[in-house]
Amino acid sequence: MIRELAKKYGYKQEIVKRYIRLFGEDVEELLKANEAEPKECIRVNTLKISQFQLEKRLRKRGILLREVERGFLIEESPFSISSTPEYLLGYFYIQGIAEMQIAPLLNPGDLVIDMCAAPGGKTTHLAQIMGNKGVVIALDVNKDKIKALKANIHRLGVTNTIAYFVSALDFSFKAERILLDAPCTGSGIIRKDPTRKYSRDSADIEFCSKLQKDLIRRSIGNLK
Repeated sequence: MIRELAKKYGYKQEIVKRYIRLFGEDVEELLKANEAEPKECIRVNTLKISQFQLEKRLRKRGILLREVERGFLIEESPFSISSTPEYLLGYFYIQGIAEMQIAPLLNPGDLVIDMCAAPGGKTTHLAQIMGNKGVVIALDVNKDKIKALKANIHRLGVTNTIAYFVSALDFSFKAERILLDAPCTGSGIIRKDPTRKYSRDSADIEFCSKLQKDLIRRSIGNLK
């Protein structure tokens, strides 16, 4: 069964074996679901535009939208949503529906640390909720990703965020609110990135597990 499913859906056998251990007889339903074409979602950047105004502009461009909380699901578009003037002007951020729920749950106050911030989806959402007031400290250890973080901060008109190129494990600063989206194997985004089916193994899972634990400990240490 493991070999058959791995071959049918293009996974490493050890990944399928792990899924069977986790999901049992429902494993093939999971594998089938991962084959579905993902639809893009966008979060409205209310620092620059209202949801109503953005919807009006995008519909004029022939983009079919479905409203979701804090943004839109792109049902159909004649071109890439990231090639629109609205994207370049920072009127929205391409972000999954689940990701849009995280920053509001944190109920950010005057000071927030985003421990693993790049490319900046949750960081800029925090700034948006805070109305560009207070301070968001955004950390990331990846030099290329920190460039993307800074670019998104600028594009979205965020002015209350300080980006640091540093490992969160080495950063010590007290705050009442901390956001940690720790690095992982990405098995939850296979629909967006099918290479995750075969580019990850048990060693990656072990590595990420240890790193996540270390980051959680560091985050707890930074809480006021």
